[in-house]
Amino acid sequence: MFINFANGAGPHPEYNASGVIINGTVDNGAIWKFNTKSSIWTNVTPSGISRAWGGISVDPSNSNRVVASTINNYQQQGSEGYGDRIYLSTNGGTSWTDVIARGYTLDPNGCTWIAGHAIHWAGSIEFDPFDTKKVMVTSGNGIFSNINIDLASTPWKFDIIGLEETVPLDFISIPGGFNFSAIGDYDGFKHDDPTAYAPIHNPRTGTTTGISYAALNTNKLLRTGNEMYYSTDQGISWKSSTTKGAKGKVAISANGNTFLHCPEKSTTTYYSTNNGASWTPCNGLSIGGAFPVADPVNSNKFYAYGNGTMYVSTDGGLNFAASGNPGAGGSNRVQTAPGKEGHLWVALYYGGFTRSVNSGQSFSKINGVSTCSAVGLGKAAPGSTYFTIYIWGTVNNVTGVFRSTDEGANWTRINDDAHEYGGPGNGQFIIGDMDVYSRVYMSTAGRGVAYGESSSVTALESEENLLADSGSFSSINCFPNPFQKEITIKSEQDFTYSIYDLTGKVQETGHGYGSVLAGNQLTSGTYIVKVQSINGNKVQKVEKK
Repeated sequence: MFINFANGAGPHPEYNASGVIINGTVDNGAIWKFNTKSSIWTNVTPSGISRAWGGISVDPSNSNRVVASTINNYQQQGSEGYGDRIYLSTNGGTSWTDVIARGYTLDPNGCTWIAGHAIHWAGSIEFDPFDTKKVMVTSGNGIFSNINIDLASTPWKFDIIGLEETVPLDFISIPGGFNFSAIGDYDGFKHDDPTAYAPIHNPRTGTTTGISYAALNTNKLLRTGNEMYYSTDQGISWKSSTTKGAKGKVAISANGNTFLHCPEKSTTTYYSTNNGASWTPCNGLSIGGAFPVADPVNSNKFYAYGNGTMYVSTDGGLNFAASGNPGAGGSNRVQTAPGKEGHLWVALYYGGFTRSVNSGQSFSKINGVSTCSAVGLGKAAPGSTYFTIYIWGTVNNVTGVFRSTDEGANWTRINDDAHEYGGPGNGQFIIGDMDVYSRVYMSTAGRGVAYGESSSVTALESEENLLADSGSFSSINCFPNPFQKEITIKSEQDFTYSIYDLTGKVQETGHGYGSVLAGNQLTSGTYIVKVQSINGNKVQKVEKK
């Protein structure tokens, strides 16, 4: 029997508000072996290593093969940064091989952002019981696997397809542009296709808490986290700004000339008119943790909600004054409507849901919504003259994700009880896609960004409207899109598929395992592909050239 030890629970020390370690330095430990027949303990810690140990596993087919991982130990891992060490013994712990020092290469497995990130917080390491040459280890950024740990040349694969544990904190959908996420620990991403890995924001700052864009100058973006950066080319490149404090939330005026920033735990919101080179406190706004938002039409207007009051600035953030009262106890994430000056939507939690069309001077309650935690807008439905409204709320005593195509007069639930994800979690957002009707994104509590998309085909809309977990950005894929001859439908499990034309008529059906080629007999046009498998369901609009 092998037991590993650490002087703390990990994965790192616990600090108090002053930065002093108060519980477990997690910097020392050992590995001991116990002979159950002789009751003798033996210290089998690898020579020269006194760090804390995280995981240990014994080969179920050979008790002399043991693998162990350190924790909270930052040493060079090839060219990928600093992280933990992994040790392999083939003689019951008498001697060990430092697998990382022996030679470490990374297989990103198609994940665009993992390069430069090491295996760390390695709290669990296991042999594959069906193939004990293979080892898997947990890390603060996912799971890594090595298909043959006996060989120095075998890369460590970032093995997270189908898994998702990121914490989304903010999200924007730019009309005619890209979608951008702000993520805890791992910056956030520039999204073009929700089913594919996206490029990470660069320069990186770690936890990113807020992101915003200029409604009339959509190439200009601002994001904040441990540092602040702005972009003038819709996220292709970023330039550094100064700040008056880390993290928090940001807003950009419609023309892109003014930044607002309320740092985390601050009661002061600041404005800048020189791309963040200098900042001045906003007068009349002392909301703790304010979430400023810009009017999408009037570049002089900004809004912030708190203490039951909507505060409005009409001079570019210099001064704020109390306007109307939407109700107390609501979400500070106020939703504006692109191209509509003064249109505000406010989720009031147990107070329901309200809106204003006059820059917050007065508010009208949305009937039929008894609770509302998050509200977002997306592309209008065909034939509608206003944006689609999405909420996480309660309608007719049912709580879930709802959509309205008539400004809140009627609501349709678009998820089900199996696709709730714990609600909008940390980020408390639900955001409609500004370019794809019926596509909606929702924050979760450590489950990544969940997204759902109903088919625009009426025959499918009531049948397939489940939110899909973005996870590794879907284990079901249809590609290429558009396609010329055939489209590949791929899933890790058995699946069935149906292809519909835009009248809702079935054009092709089939089933497969792994992947199939479909659509060979289709004529040029737009179609809806519906795929069902044990991993979940997917509906995707595709085009044949």
